[in-house]
Amino acid sequence: MFSLLVLLTVSQPAVDTPSPAPTLTIDQAVAAAKRNHPSLRVAQARTAGAHARADQARAPLRPSIDFSARHNVNLSSPFDANIHGRSSYNAGLSGGILLYDFNRTRNRYDAAKVSARAQKHSEHGVAQDVALDARVAFINAHAAKQVVIIARERLVNENRHLAQVRASSKSAPGRRSTSPSRAPWWPTPRPSSPKPRMTTKSPRPSSMQPWG
Repeated sequence: MFSLLVLLTVSQPAVDTPSPAPTLTIDQAVAAAKRNHPSLRVAQARTAGAHARADQARAPLRPSIDFSARHNVNLSSPFDANIHGRSSYNAGLSGGILLYDFNRTRNRYDAAKVSARAQKHSEHGVAQDVALDARVAFINAHAAKQVVIIARERLVNENRHLAQVRASSKSAPGRRSTSPSRAPWWPTPRPSSPKPRMTTKSPRPSSMQPWG
């Protein structure tokens, strides 16, 4: 698996370098999620309860031994000298085993085992969901970090370019930009050439008329 950060350490004896940040892998993130996720803890507790109920249902199928002991003490009476203190001991030991009860205990135990297995599968499903969510969150965080790194690099480049523009403008304050201006996007009308005008001259009347 890949790690989030690749730390490159350079040996510099005269400079105190800070301690490197801890590296977190995707497997470590999944393991931490499985240890601390509340839903998985609830599922594990339910699985443990199901197994305990199965063991409880199995107990009547095993042999049982009962032992009891009793110690009785009778004190003497201070008002009657004929009564003296007496003590007695009583102990008992008994055992038993289930022979046949029409399979009621066996069926109860089988049902408890099936319930425990079903709860174990449910716990496994919850663990898979938790692992999937952890992996998706890890990948999203890694992608977001890469986006932040790219944005920072772009900001540094923009600031460097702005500094260069300011430096060039200060070095030549009266100099104008000789770069050709861009043509506007709208069409400009062309100047029309003047058309020649046709004039007709009317004959002027002559003041001299011929004599008849």
